[in-house]
Amino acid sequence: MEEETEKITIVVFSGAVDRLVGMSILTNAAIAMDYAVDIFLMFWGTYAFKKDVLLTNNTLSEHLDFTGEKFIDALKTGGISPWYEMLKQAKEYGNVNVYVCSACGKAWQAKLEDLEFVDDFVGAGEIVYTSTQSKATYFI
Repeated sequence: MEEETEKITIVVFSGAVDRLVGMSILTNAAIAMDYAVDIFLMFWGTYAFKKDVLLTNNTLSEHLDFTGEKFIDALKTGGISPWYEMLKQAKEYGNVNVYVCSACGKAWQAKLEDLEFVDDFVGAGEIVYTSTQSKATYFI
């Protein structure tokens, strides 16, 4: 019998770019360690994954004087790609699934085709259950 892959859960409540970078770094680290990753988007996290928002979002959670070129330069200096490029790579090379809380999707009037990287909509119960079955759960 084949052993099931251990899983990491990341619940993304924030749509701030600095936090999305953190999410993508953790996702890539987890797949490099052979974990499966389930990402659940809620509220502003859902909004950040909208195709019409993804490339133009430059909101930071703090240190607002770094918004724009200063932040992009800091990422480049650190050798850090944009969060959406890192997430795309993680989905290509690892077992990464991205889900949207169905209530949050409704709040933004978002359909699956309006969102980037998203595999499906799920209920809040699925988020809670998956978190309890995971090796670790991160709330960003």
